[in-house]
Amino acid sequence: MELNAMKQLLIQALKNLDYNSYLNILSEILPRKIYRYFDHSNKKLDLLINNHIQLSSPLEFNDPYDSLAAFEKEVENRYYGKIEFTIQKILNSKDVKVQELKKHIIEKNVLLSKVDWPDKIRIIKEEQQKLLGDNDGPEYIQLRSCVFRLNEFHGFNNPRLGDWVSDSKVCCFSASKNNTLMWAHYGRMNSGLCIEYDTSKIINDINAEKYLFLPVIYSDQIYKDDPYPISEKTCSLFWNLPQFMYKKDDWTYEQEWRLIIPNCKDDTLFFPYAKQIFLGTNFKNYNRYSNESETEQAEMLVKLFDFARTNNINVVRLKTNSQKYEFIEEQLL
Repeated sequence: MELNAMKQLLIQALKNLDYNSYLNILSEILPRKIYRYFDHSNKKLDLLINNHIQLSSPLEFNDPYDSLAAFEKEVENRYYGKIEFTIQKILNSKDVKVQELKKHIIEKNVLLSKVDWPDKIRIIKEEQQKLLGDNDGPEYIQLRSCVFRLNEFHGFNNPRLGDWVSDSKVCCFSASKNNTLMWAHYGRMNSGLCIEYDTSKIINDINAEKYLFLPVIYSDQIYKDDPYPISEKTCSLFWNLPQFMYKKDDWTYEQEWRLIIPNCKDDTLFFPYAKQIFLGTNFKNYNRYSNESETEQAEMLVKLFDFARTNNINVVRLKTNSQKYEFIEEQLL
């Protein structure tokens, strides 16, 4: 079965909350080696020699369409109706705490028709949280009830991403090590590095549910979420994960795979699976783009080679080929 068909089966497994099927399909399609490109800096090299990788928030993605989900108009109307119901409940309640929330949202002009729905939700939730804080006493029951419906649907709080995505952390990899565009864009004009990771070990951590791995699907269509009623299933992170998998087909060259950690506050992850370190063809020029002194850079390079030697990791320098568009590999260690 071709890869795109397997990716669609993976989506179906996620929608069915079928973790075993997800693992079985992933085991078949996950490349044996994946690669991470990055520009040179002592901070990033320090992460590498301490067996860590950098994590990013999806809100920081460089593509405004990345992880964007579209919703059928019927779905939008249904949930806008629920939001309208919630706002009316706030306006009509005589509860003291709810009245305080009402006062705050009126001051913020939330009810004006020119305020977009995502902004309405965001402001109401922010004002609710200011009033609630960590309070869970009975006097706050009505206040919690008034915004309960706003927490049911993930997607309108942020025009780009739902709360569950915003609270997740991601690390991006490629299936290719010799991609000249990746070297140019992410390896800072070939002066950076590309790290090869062994996925045979990674799959064990996926089994242990430490994180999830997903392939990216490149399409000329925005991912459309299913028009199902709200349920425990549709509010599940697992059910919503396909939203992570779609990118515009302009990015096809990246051949991307994503590591995803839900509800993560950390900026790094222990990831001791490096097998090879590739130095870009312009690696000797890395110091042009670094704020560290030459002494600091030299000391970090010594640490990098010591790390590679201790952990039996190959260090390979890439060189240009005068005969064809293909890198020449020169093993340094």
